[in-house]
Amino acid sequence: MNTFFKRIFNFIKQHPVRYIGSLILMMVSSVAVIYPARIIGQVVDQIVKGTLTAEWLIAQLVVLVGVIAVAYAAESAWTYMIFIGYYEIQQDLRVKLLRNNLRKKIPFYAHFRTGDIITRSSEDVSTMGEVMGFGTYATLNSSFMLIVTISMMITTVSLPLTIAALIPMPILSYFVYKWGYEVEEEYSKAQAAVSELNNEVLEMIDGNYVVRAYGQEEAMIGAFREKTEVAMKKNIRVGELDSRFMPLAEFIAMLSFIIGISYGGYLVSQGVIQVGDVIAFQVYMSSIMWPIFLLGDILSTYKRGKVASSRIQELEVYDDGLERGGQSTLRRIESIEFKQFSFTYPGEEYPMLKEIDVKIGEGETLGIVGKTGSGKTTLLMQLLHQFPYNGQHISINGVPVVEYRENDVAHQIAYVPQEHILFSRSIRENMYFGKANVTDDEIWAALKLAAFDKDVRRMPEGLDTIVGEKGVSLSGGQKQRLSIARALLRNRECLILDDALSAVDAKTEREIIEHLQAERKEGINLIASHRLSAIRHANEIIVLSEGRIIERGTHEELLDQKGWYYEQYNIQELEEIGRA
Repeated sequence: MNTFFKRIFNFIKQHPVRYIGSLILMMVSSVAVIYPARIIGQVVDQIVKGTLTAEWLIAQLVVLVGVIAVAYAAESAWTYMIFIGYYEIQQDLRVKLLRNNLRKKIPFYAHFRTGDIITRSSEDVSTMGEVMGFGTYATLNSSFMLIVTISMMITTVSLPLTIAALIPMPILSYFVYKWGYEVEEEYSKAQAAVSELNNEVLEMIDGNYVVRAYGQEEAMIGAFREKTEVAMKKNIRVGELDSRFMPLAEFIAMLSFIIGISYGGYLVSQGVIQVGDVIAFQVYMSSIMWPIFLLGDILSTYKRGKVASSRIQELEVYDDGLERGGQSTLRRIESIEFKQFSFTYPGEEYPMLKEIDVKIGEGETLGIVGKTGSGKTTLLMQLLHQFPYNGQHISINGVPVVEYRENDVAHQIAYVPQEHILFSRSIRENMYFGKANVTDDEIWAALKLAAFDKDVRRMPEGLDTIVGEKGVSLSGGQKQRLSIARALLRNRECLILDDALSAVDAKTEREIIEHLQAERKEGINLIASHRLSAIRHANEIIVLSEGRIIERGTHEELLDQKGWYYEQYNIQELEEIGRA
């Protein structure tokens, strides 16, 4: 079954009572809406025959009012029930996509750009809402209306007249079918253009400072205008295709009216039907015009929905290639081991990490240093399983990481990345991401460990200070310290700091390191840094170069080796003396 229709049917199956009730009420309202045409025909016949009486007319009027009331109540009820689906499917899809997106790792985000994900999770989801709202309403309403109306035309008026009046309909069906595929193709292009547009907007916002610093405002505006025009033209093309349906439907409807009047008059002249039948038939024809006019909108809605469903499906089924499915329980981390571990980025030819051998246990700190591009961050990212292992193994407590339940591993690790991710909320709320249901005293204690408590106390709103989008109101060092405090509040057995002290001064760095040494005597700490002062206390330090370990040992042992570490240490010491 087509994934689009499968998605619709699965949603309907989740709410059987509502949709069954809607169908029943829809049938009632369709019959009630059409039935007055029969009464009108009978009234005309009574007038033509000269047999109309006041009592009979009043009785028919009472019936007519009752039928109209039933039609109003039934249609109001089932329309309300159907349009609930407009909102519910959007809620379901958005929650499902968010859960899916949060679970995926780096390969997923390398494949889909942020603007594209936003477009698929917003506009495409809204399109699916249109399908379950207006699309379902119009499809069911027009279908039942056509079935009931044509049945009444055949059974109460004339089968030959009905067939004759409907002769032009295949012409409409052909063009609706033909144009429908064009709508699907062009709408897919239009949505891709909108995704690209959103990508550009996000990049311009993120790179706002750089754009202004290089004086590229007009150039960026010009490039953006071009992409906007592309998106506009593609959407105009979709609108042009949509605009074809209604005029054609009106033309076909007029043909059907002309045929109905002409052939109906002929049948009256031949005594086959009565004048009232012709009048009733024209009322019936008026009733089927609504479904005919809707046909183009229905097809356009479903074609758009098919495209939207396909784009959403791509997010849902994309495989980031990561090994999952481990069922072992991890209660605590006693040791972490990389054994002959190598790693090659997807799509790359040469490995980034080569035969890494290192083991760290409880109460130990591992320092990772090396020049830019040596593989420090890559090594830490693989402990976090951000890329597929492809047969390589990292072990925790002697067991490959992939054999543990994914959430168990994540629960035991606190991580501070190079790029500090802060949310546009207060300092307190950002700390809650480290650990929920904590007291202010616990928050202050974590801030003190990160040497950030004094800064916060000087802020007018204290813990309630809003840090702004991505922490824009904080300095680079403050962002780092807040991120460290959040990780320390998490208080996990394994702490990973990925060059997390690069923006703080030497004095603050020493203070933070001393706090870590005092507070994390039992934990496992992995610290990657360009500044050797941040890792000189480590139990073991490894020096990476082009993905290999070229030196290892304690601070003193590495100095004795007089290799890269020794040279870098002397350079940094001279720089410190110069700054002093």
